[in-house]
Parts: sequence; structure tokens; C-alpha cells
Amino acid sequence: METVGTYEAKTHFNKLLERVRKGEKITITKHGMPVATLQPADSSKKTPVRDVIDQLKQFRSGHRLDGLSIRDMIEEGRTPREGRPKMQGPGLRTHPRPLKP
Repeated sequence: METVGTYEAKTHFNKLLERVRKGEKITITKHGMPVATLQPADSSKKTPVRDVIDQLKQFRSGHRLDGLSIRDMIEEGRTPREGRPKMQGPGLRTHPRPLKP
């Protein structure tokens, strides 16, 4: 199964669909992480469960967290990075100076 980035998928979408029509499966990635799979519509019902499990095991073997825990990644995502404004409220950035009433 081939992988392509989101930019390439967007740019060459018609070509990718033609390849999928001929039976190929193509994984679309964003920042190296799979986000979608293009596959022929009828093939999704024909994939044996054992094959799906084997594919998941193969994927997991190539993608390790290298000692990071899920909790560490959640906390890292909550920590403001240098040069990035702190968030205030759900999705609101702090304003550099107070707004006049």
C-alpha cells in the first residue's frame, strides 16, 4: 500500500482516484501520520478480519513512541511553547493589550 502526503493527495486527487479504481489502496498522511485510506468501494467489505489485524500489527511495529506515554504527550500539548501565545478560554488567544469598553 502506497502512502502520499495531504498536499500531494490534494494536487493529484484525480490520478489517485484512477489508481484506486484499478484496485490500489493508498494511505494519505499528514505530518507522517496516516489519516485516511483510499480504496475501491467494494474492497472494504471483502478484506478478511485476519488481514486487517495483520496490517495493524505491521503498522504498529514501525511506529513506536520511544518511551513516551500518552499522558506525557497530552501534557506536552497543554504546555505553551516559546513564541506561542497562551490560550485563554476555549480556543481564545490573549490580546496583547486590553480592549477599550
